[in-house]
Amino acid sequence: MKSPIIISFKPAAELSPTEIADCYALIARTGFPFPPGYLESAHLVHNPTMVLAHLDGVLVGIQSYSLYKIKTPFRRRNIPFLYGGIGFQDMTAAGQGIAHHMSARYMRFALGPFWMIRSYVFLFRTPNPKLIQLMGLQHRLYLPNNNRLTQPLVQFAQDFVRKERSIQYPIDDRLVVLPPDEERTQTDITEQWPLLYRSSKTSYNQLAFDLNLIGQANGRRYLMGNYLLVLGQSSRIQLLKAAWKLGRRWVKKQLGSPARKPKLVLSEPI
Repeated sequence: MKSPIIISFKPAAELSPTEIADCYALIARTGFPFPPGYLESAHLVHNPTMVLAHLDGVLVGIQSYSLYKIKTPFRRRNIPFLYGGIGFQDMTAAGQGIAHHMSARYMRFALGPFWMIRSYVFLFRTPNPKLIQLMGLQHRLYLPNNNRLTQPLVQFAQDFVRKERSIQYPIDDRLVVLPPDEERTQTDITEQWPLLYRSSKTSYNQLAFDLNLIGQANGRRYLMGNYLLVLGQSSRIQLLKAAWKLGRRWVKKQLGSPARKPKLVLSEPI
């Protein structure tokens, strides 16, 4: 019998020293450079809701979210606005839909059981093309390469992270966050690239290369220390497309060879 993945929610302020140490250990396994104290000073200080995934008592996934209700360029009235702080998962859990289940659980927790038909806007920063692709499956994204990123949207995103998240680094008109050279560290992620970072769509990988989020040299991949602010909003059209694709995959599995048993079973949250 497979052990279940336990998904739970916790305010960041209630994390114990042991839980914070577990977060650092998981982040280190993904190849991402988090110096000591950075998690607390850049993320936990804002007291986001932490989404934690455990397998046999071991932390295999973490995400954090902050929920606001503000006016955005997309609506005249205030609507829910989500800021995604961090999102990491262990390589052993990659490809099993853990990240999707964690985010879906949080959306239901924050916006209610009918979150899929509600209007909301979100923003997160990442160098990860795979994560950007996943968010684009059921949302409308505003990226430097899809001709949707207008100057009012750029200004909105810049103002928000500077005021609400205290990000003081330069942010260019493509929404790339540019830490100074002395604070940027090139980190080799060649081992983690296939499972945790590489998108199945070439355009997302190329975007990460073009924006110098990820570098490549001599067959190796490197995090360059820059981040992209990814702005998006709910989209019923994208959601229907995603549901249609999932339905087709399910039918193919039923008509093909017997489906494999899932490696992991998601339990109810604590």
